[in-house]
Amino acid sequence: MAARVPGDHDQYSEERPLHTEAEEFGLRLARLGTQVHLRQYQNRGHGFVIYATGDEWQEAEQEIAKALRGFFNEEE
Repeated sequence: MAARVPGDHDQYSEERPLHTEAEEFGLRLARLGTQVHLRQYQNRGHGFVIYATGDEWQEAEQEIAKALRGFFNEEE
């Protein structure tokens, strides 16, 4: 039986160091057939969800929770 490769859920801020690399990594995974969700938040700094800054942190937090629920509820 082949090992299951989990999907990738990347949220990154435009002002985060290495944001370009995060996007490129997600796109490479998608080209290899991995289910990928990429979302870039404009004008946000690194850690905006943790520090609850800006007006999009709650939406980003909900997306993270949804992705985790989907991952842990998947049948093996």
